[in-house]
Amino acid sequence: MENILNKYRNVVASSTDAGPSNSPSATDLQIQMVQYNPDDELTAMETLSSLSQQLMGKRLEILSHHELHIMEKILNASILSIQNMKEFLLKKEIEKSKQREDRITKENEALREELEELKQKLNPSCSSESNSLKRMRLMCDDQDRIAGKQVELEDDIE
Repeated sequence: MENILNKYRNVVASSTDAGPSNSPSATDLQIQMVQYNPDDELTAMETLSSLSQQLMGKRLEILSHHELHIMEKILNASILSIQNMKEFLLKKEIEKSKQREDRITKENEALREELEELKQKLNPSCSSESNSLKRMRLMCDDQDRIAGKQVELEDDIE
C-alpha cells in the first residue's frame, strides 16, 4: 500500500513540476482531482471510491467549483468517447446488415432462376397435357353439337 501511495505522490509531484499545459489531458485532470493530502486520513482505496462516487454524481457537495469544472471536462471527454464507440458499433452493425442483405438478395435471385428453370422444364409437359385436354374438350363439344343437331333433326322429322 505504501508503494502505491509513493508512486502516486511521484506522479502528482511530476505533474505539478511540469507546469500547466494549454489543454490538459483526461489523465492530468484526474490527477488534479485526486490530489493526495498526507494529512488526510483517507486511504488510497477510499479516495478511489470517493472519486468513483463523484463521477457517478454522488457526494459532489465536497468539491470546489474548480474541481467540479475539471470533473465536467473529464465526463465530457468520457461521453465523447462513448458516443464515438457507439457510432463505430452502429456503423459496423449497418455494414453487417448490408452484407446480410446482399447475401439474401443473391440467394433470392438464385432461387428465382432455379424456379424459372423448373417452370420451363415442367411447362412443355404441362402444355402437351393441356393440348390433349383441349382436344378432348373440343371433341366432346363437337359430339354434343352433333347430338344436339340430331335431336333437332328428329324433332323436325316428327
